[in-house]
Amino acid sequence: MPNPNWAHLPAEHLILVGKIACQSAYLDLLTGEILGGLKGVKESERAKTIHVLDTRRKVQEAEALVKAKFTGQERTDLLDLLKRTGELLADRNLVLHAIVGYRKMELVDPVYIAFRGKYVGKDMPFSKETLEPIFDELVSTSKELEAQCGKRGYTEFVTSPEKPQPPAQV
Repeated sequence: MPNPNWAHLPAEHLILVGKIACQSAYLDLLTGEILGGLKGVKESERAKTIHVLDTRRKVQEAEALVKAKFTGQERTDLLDLLKRTGELLADRNLVLHAIVGYRKMELVDPVYIAFRGKYVGKDMPFSKETLEPIFDELVSTSKELEAQCGKRGYTEFVTSPEKPQPPAQV
């Protein structure tokens, strides 16, 4: 199976990969902020104590704290948000850690080749249809985490408006 370099891949898809990488980092930061807030860790201390943890552990610890501190609909809503955050890890990992390759020597129709995780053995196209829903879910989940952090006084985020992206230069 030939493995392409970036020059063989569609620029619009590579832009989506970059956007997913940026949004994933932000989601990870937000996950740390909600965990830090739940634990009562000062914002100035979170880089040393919270943000050094991997995202999966942040989600698990936050879920445990939500179960201990909240009841009713608030608990249900927070646990749902954290569950969706954790589930996004598999999609993010597909995009950032799987290999992009081709099943045929003609270098057409690139696919993700996952060697671990929930996508092992599945044919996941390296395509707009695969990438856009991941990015969209990262954005919407980030907005929900931002709102929860702000509502609880954990961290206040000021999000700049999105600006139109110039056409990709190849």
